[in-house]
Amino acid sequence: MGEGAALHIEEELTPTGGPAHPALRPLRTTDPILESLQFAESLVTRLCHDLSGAMSTMANALDMALEEAGADGEALSIAAEGGQAVNARLRLLRAAWGGGLGATPLPDLIGLMDGLPTRRRLQIDTDLVTEAAALPAGTARVLLNVLIIAAESLPHGGIITLSGSVDEGLVVIISGRGAAWPTGLPNWLTSRSAALAAMDDPRQLVGPLTAVLAEAEGVRVSLLMGGPPDMVAPLLIAGR
Repeated sequence: MGEGAALHIEEELTPTGGPAHPALRPLRTTDPILESLQFAESLVTRLCHDLSGAMSTMANALDMALEEAGADGEALSIAAEGGQAVNARLRLLRAAWGGGLGATPLPDLIGLMDGLPTRRRLQIDTDLVTEAAALPAGTARVLLNVLIIAAESLPHGGIITLSGSVDEGLVVIISGRGAAWPTGLPNWLTSRSAALAAMDDPRQLVGPLTAVLAEAEGVRVSLLMGGPPDMVAPLLIAGR
């Protein structure tokens, strides 16, 4: 299964006409932290690019073998589903962390969430969003990472509700049994040092990484406190 054009990953050909590699949008900064971030983006992009090629070959071969095996191909069917799941996972990680995600329509962005292992337990409601033709690149990337955090904040599954608009700000609300944002999220969103310190723990990497990405992309992410005590605080994504 190849990578779909709907991903809006900007690509360029090598000078020799070889395989295409994603083109990162420069952050235009001399900040060493943000420069290190761009190095990490390049590494993630290259790994996902190389792995996705091999996975696509394997997934296509499994699909062909499954067609030949017919009703007797139960094991092949499971293997093919596994290959498709890995491909979807790579597309998600490349878009979220590889740095090559361009302006993206909201439905395409939500489609990338199919790469999450917990996707079947999630409902993502976008009916209240005033859609633009496409989300700006920086907003799209930050929102994608916020959606990953939201999914991880719903341990038993639940609903992720989006509302608002790109111009006025997008609001993300999570609801479900055990729903709760990571305890460190308020600090990560307001303190770069707190976000960097939290990156030592890979289990909570997405939250602090999103805070740093938002700074790099010029997008403001904040929790809207002061709501009903039984409601998880909404999260706002807006331009600075």
